[in-house]
Amino acid sequence: MKKTYIPSPEYLTSMYAKPEFKGRWVVMSKIPIDKIKVDKTLFSHQNEVNWADVKSITENFEIGAWFPIMVNPNLFLLDGQHRLAAAKKMKLKYLDVVVDNGEQPATQKDR
Repeated sequence: MKKTYIPSPEYLTSMYAKPEFKGRWVVMSKIPIDKIKVDKTLFSHQNEVNWADVKSITENFEIGAWFPIMVNPNLFLLDGQHRLAAAKKMKLKYLDVVVDNGEQPATQKDR
């Protein structure tokens, strides 16, 4: 049976829950991939997906490096486009995400 979800290790997600961050980041488990939206204007680096990197992630998969992707409160991707593409290539249905509640620029749809 094919996996539809690979959870991020707890030691990778727990770093976002430290009290000194005062709730800026919130980890959410098992979010449907089809709910994650992409607006590249929100990326700090507006590069295209490097499919060689995606292939490397899928062929050399290591659970210890399976960081959750970063999204804003509206589930727009902020960081992790290669991990998201790899998850889709692996036919996963769910991903762990870190919601960044920090100030983010508005997207075209939010304006």
